[in-house]
Order: sequence, then C-alpha cells, then structure tokens
Amino acid sequence: MRVGTLRIRPNGRGTHGEGRASGNSPLAPGTPVCVIEVADDGTGLAASDARRVFERFYRAGSAQRAAAGSGLGLAIASSAAEAHGGRLELDIRPGEGCTFRLLLPYRPTAGSAEHLEGGTSPLLSAPAAGVGG
Repeated sequence: MRVGTLRIRPNGRGTHGEGRASGNSPLAPGTPVCVIEVADDGTGLAASDARRVFERFYRAGSAQRAAAGSGLGLAIASSAAEAHGGRLELDIRPGEGCTFRLLLPYRPTAGSAEHLEGGTSPLLSAPAAGVGG
C-alpha cells in the first residue's frame, strides 16, 4: 500500500494508458491529487477482464467460481470516486499482479500545499496490516 500526493501528468497516473483500465474519465494534467495505491503480486488479470472489472455484476474468470460476491464492489467504488471528482483505476501486469489506485482531487487548506509547489511529491510508502510494503 502506498499513500501520497502528486500532480497528474500526460500519460501518467490518472490518465488512460497501456495496461490501465478505469470506469472513470481521465483527470486533467496538472490536477493535484491524493493517491492511495494497493498492489498485489498475484496472477494478475487479462486485459479483457481488466476492461470489465468496473462494470456492475462482472466477476473475472475463476472469481466466478472461487469466491462469494456480487460483482458490485469495484462499480460502487468507481462511482464514489467519480462523485468526488476523482478516479479509480487498475494497472495490470499479467502473471505479476495488479495495482488498484484511488485518485481524489487535493483541495488544500491554507498553508498545506507547500510540498506541491515544485510539481509532485513522491508517493509515501506505508505498509498496511497483512500486506507486504
């Protein structure tokens, strides 16, 4: 798990790109955002599944048989991100895992935006309970 802030760059996080899927529109370059990323090192998803994971009731391949669930979680999370002016996206690495990324507009209060003045700040790594950092 990684948490931090950055500015959207052309063809970077928050935009459409090779190996990236989202149920939301791309964010405008230059937009300051707060970011939460969660990555795994599992088997990953096929590109055909990745394009559909944000659809309501869709469950990828073996998930249909192996785990309970309605296929609504990512559709709901994507809608919530969009309602807040943000984006939920998925980067795939077939055979190596996936990275889910939540990007929400950074609306600083007085004095809290100094670290963004120079462009971007690196994502801060923060291990989550039960997840390798």
